[in-house]
Amino acid sequence: MLEPSRCKSVKRTKINRVFDKLGKRTLFLFDYGDQWHFLVELKGIKFKEEDKDCPLIVESVGKAPPQYGEVDE
Repeated sequence: MLEPSRCKSVKRTKINRVFDKLGKRTLFLFDYGDQWHFLVELKGIKFKEEDKDCPLIVESVGKAPPQYGEVDE
């Protein structure tokens, strides 16, 4: 478990500071209210090719829940 002093803000942390070597993994908390956690691992580094979307999802496990609940009108 990380010490609280080592936890950094996602707004101020550059991705290459977290993933400094291949195979590095981190637990990412996406939604503080719903507590959605994702395990993220650096599998490789490729430079963006022209006309290609980035980043690339290599693998997804399970069905993703809806991001937002039903909208009340």
